Amino acid sequence: MNGMQDMQPSAAHQAFQQLADAATTFTQAWAAAREATIRLEGQLGKPHLGAAFMDNYLPLAVPTREDADQIGPRLMAARDAGVASVDDYTTTNAQDAANIDKAVSGLAEAE
Repeated sequence: MNGMQDMQPSAAHQAFQQLADAATTFTQAWAAAREATIRLEGQLGKPHLGAAFMDNYLPLAVPTREDADQIGPRLMAARDAGVASVDDYTTTNAQDAANIDKAVSGLAEAE
């Protein structure tokens, strides 16, 4: 490495698309699992032993479910931030190249 930063924009865009695909897959699978879990929870808590179980289960299950609800959106937010950084890099790289070309042609004219 020469100490310079370099990015392969098309490869980075592809990686961020894969992240978006994973987010979509997770979100769809989680929606089905969440629905099934909630449906099954309705069968728990019957008789006294079941009620005691639910007293300990729900305080853990509800925040866990709420956290899992955020995984897909957070992955998509990471994807969006990544795509924005690639776009910023591409724009800045093009501007820098144009500035170098302008500076070099200005030097040539001065000679």
